[in-house]
Amino acid sequence: MERSQIHRVSVADQVALVLRQRILNGELRPGTPLQEVPLAASLGVSRNTMREATRILSLENLLKRSIHRGVAVSQLSIKDVREIYHLRRMLEVSGVLGAKDGRSEVLPELRHAVEGYERAVRE
Repeated sequence: MERSQIHRVSVADQVALVLRQRILNGELRPGTPLQEVPLAASLGVSRNTMREATRILSLENLLKRSIHRGVAVSQLSIKDVREIYHLRRMLEVSGVLGAKDGRSEVLPELRHAVEGYERAVRE
């Protein structure tokens, strides 16, 4: 009998997942300070668990820790924005060129991706 992979997720990882989704969905805007005690209470976890979750997200650069100021949602710098658009250009131009080279199965995927993007912008 083969062993199954069991994925154990800590409570801190679960809290980090919730906060990550709130950041990526725009519920927590850049620059928003996160107050540890009220946030921990709203999620029903301890301050230590909340602290660990914010540490995880700080390592991912989604949150920024400041001495004597606490934790806040990170803001993109000009360098970050340039890097994002540089990567987008590399990936998107390659995708369009690949579709243009006769790989017709790519066009529906591109159309679906653009429709998803437009739907996200509307929402």
